Amino acid sequence: MRTDPALAATEKSVHTSTPEQARAEYAARIVSCVKANPSLLAALHTARELQLPQWCIAAGAIRNLVWSHIHGMDFEPGEIDLVYWDDADADSSAERDQALQAQLAQRMPQFDWDVTNQAGVHYWYRGEDGRRFAPFASTLAGMASWPETATAVGVSLDEADQLQIWAPVLAHGDTGLADLFALRLRHNPARVSQAQFQARLAQKRFLQRWPRLTLVGAD
Repeated sequence: MRTDPALAATEKSVHTSTPEQARAEYAARIVSCVKANPSLLAALHTARELQLPQWCIAAGAIRNLVWSHIHGMDFEPGEIDLVYWDDADADSSAERDQALQAQLAQRMPQFDWDVTNQAGVHYWYRGEDGRRFAPFASTLAGMASWPETATAVGVSLDEADQLQIWAPVLAHGDTGLADLFALRLRHNPARVSQAQFQARLAQKRFLQRWPRLTLVGAD
């Protein structure tokens, strides 16, 4: 298994930093990982051309990139989650999202695109007990409800070709960046129950695919 001296140096500095400095250092490390992955960079360029408000590529594409990098594994994105927030005609956003997916699939068919307007999630998503959730006020608010803390991290590409990191503060009082780099699997209870989280662990096979992961904070 390959080791990454730069990552080790980053982790050491993060342990002695303020929370703000630590988040900046984690963000810089993600930028380095993304820049080293031509496929993900190409996807970011294509996503930017859609000119969606508050957009980023997030969830598995970023989480798996970082975990694979730390494990010394090669990574090629498969499914790409593109999220954005647009409250104009949010009640019909599911149809718009499907049209955007078809457009992206035509341009980059090597990826399985999943596009979701976070402003419209409350129209179709139901909790485990069938209840509705309040509308999300931003892309970050939607991300803050995702099942694992390490999944709630995204990346966008601005008009100056600079990579921007998206990472909301979550229920445990921090962003998902520290858990992402510390290889911690932590349930985020904002929207998904512990039972649903456990089902995702089995379905996604996180612990089998990345054996250095640690399951923490079980309810």
